[in-house]
Amino acid sequence: MSRSWTDRVDQLLYDGERVERRVECGRATVFVTTHRVLAFEPDEVGSAYRHVDRPNVASATIRTDGATRHLLRAGGGAIVGVSLLGLHLLVSFAALVPSADLEQPDARTDSGGAVVGNAIETVEILFRMIDLAILASGLLAIAVAAGGGLLYARSRARRLVLEVRGDDDIAFAADEIDDVGAVALELEDAIRPDSSLEEITRDDADGSGSKPPTP
Repeated sequence: MSRSWTDRVDQLLYDGERVERRVECGRATVFVTTHRVLAFEPDEVGSAYRHVDRPNVASATIRTDGATRHLLRAGGGAIVGVSLLGLHLLVSFAALVPSADLEQPDARTDSGGAVVGNAIETVEILFRMIDLAILASGLLAIAVAAGGGLLYARSRARRLVLEVRGDDDIAFAADEIDDVGAVALELEDAIRPDSSLEEITRDDADGSGSKPPTP
């Protein structure tokens, strides 16, 4: 779809709008018109076409970034994991349970003492399980953080980005562009507010503008 539309972009223009610059960005194509910036991204998931009013395009830059969701997962997992492991090292719930043998030397000699001893042992086992659960949860959170960090590192890539005010930026994979630096400069030059004025000035200098009649 996008390949055919790049050859028929005039059908998408408003009345009085005209194309000033066509820039190839790898497999994507960007048209800078007198009013808007039109981007065709044939291999992107979702919409293959976006258009932004030209004043809302701030600049064209080259960035190296990754998927933010992986970074957030890594950060959150690290915070939870370190907190749980720190709690496990500082506090032992099982150690808070008094020893039945120390508190009651003759606890096993009667039925009442046996019941108390069994209850204390049950509570101690329960608290040991809590300690193990905290340790296991901390290790699991650290593993999640490590996985998120690995995924973020793998998702990092260089992109040519058109910064859009008030909306999502338009990004193209930099490794698909032969000379991404030159393309970024060309786009930056094309979207400048004074580029249209320069063209009008050139037209006037060539004599195409209107002149007052000579008496």
